[in-house]
Amino acid sequence: MRTAASFRKLAGGNPFPRESERDGARVCVRFMREQLDRDSVSALKTYLTQGERLKLVQGDLWVHFKKEPNRSRLMPILGSKRLGTGTVRNWNTVRRLAEMLQ
Repeated sequence: MRTAASFRKLAGGNPFPRESERDGARVCVRFMREQLDRDSVSALKTYLTQGERLKLVQGDLWVHFKKEPNRSRLMPILGSKRLGTGTVRNWNTVRRLAEMLQ
């Protein structure tokens, strides 16, 4: 669970704002129960095959997909238990939730 303030901070920390404006479905964040570390993010780099970019922001993993996310080798890994408990949401959903919290 996140507090409203914590969620607004997460949404405000989007490291891909221009990409989110162009296509919010291609920017996703994996909300983590336990913060990810840089080693975990480094291990994901072998799955970057379509120009995806990763950013770790306060323990949550942000991804920009240059192509369709559902065709990426990375997407199944993001939804797996490999990274610990968490969930993936695209920017469109995050933005709407943040607006509801205002």
